[in-house]
Amino acid sequence: MPRLYEEEELRGALVVDSEGLIYGNVSRISVEEDGVKLHVSVRVRAEVEEVDIGRLRELLKDKIPEGAEDKELISLARSLGLELNKKKVEKELQHEKGVVPVEQIACIAEGDDIKVVVLSTPREAKYRGITERNPEYADLARIEGKMVVSMSGEVLGEAIGVVISAGRPGIRVKRLAAKRTINWLRFLRDLRKERRNAALRLEAKLDPYKNPKVPIDELEKLVLLLKEEGVDPSLLDNYTEEPEKRYYVDVPWDDVQKVGDVVLLRAKFA
Repeated sequence: MPRLYEEEELRGALVVDSEGLIYGNVSRISVEEDGVKLHVSVRVRAEVEEVDIGRLRELLKDKIPEGAEDKELISLARSLGLELNKKKVEKELQHEKGVVPVEQIACIAEGDDIKVVVLSTPREAKYRGITERNPEYADLARIEGKMVVSMSGEVLGEAIGVVISAGRPGIRVKRLAAKRTINWLRFLRDLRKERRNAALRLEAKLDPYKNPKVPIDELEKLVLLLKEEGVDPSLLDNYTEEPEKRYYVDVPWDDVQKVGDVVLLRAKFA
């Protein structure tokens, strides 16, 4: 069964359509009468009008204490009947681009600290006016630097070049930076045999099904949890796992499903 995610766990995740084109980033999840929806936003630059705080601060410098907040300045200016001069500034704003029914999510892929939501529809392709198409050898000339995502649910890493074998090409992928991890799921399963109640309380504090492996840089957090339950933290030493030693993986061209802003691999590739 695929892993389930709360809104907080997905907020900011990259959203890619079925053509491998970037649609935006997850902003929130909503529950509506006709179903559960994923809201996708993009960052846009826009010219907005705002109060000229610098000018206001200069006008009121004899009437306000140093370090007064902007809202205090505006409030004082209004009480004195001063005109609030405006100026135009360019700002980066979050704009909601679309709302996606969860039924249109093909998979949610993970790798290191990256999450990618892949849609089953060509939303961004339609938005850009791009026709759906299959990968072509010409795509290999532009493959370098693209993120590579397997429909099996893994963000493999970054395409760094073209490789060949007898009769067919492929792409070489540099895997994401690997880290040592603690197998939290296996640790709690073993602990349950000796100290069932302590294991159940630890599960309630840090769900092992949502966090089967915990990065080594969160070891201190686990140590504190174990100490609270009177469990020897040194037991974690037996559940520390080294990262995969193979830093590159070669992907046969036949396993490439789509090449867009992101390379999508068929689900059989993992």
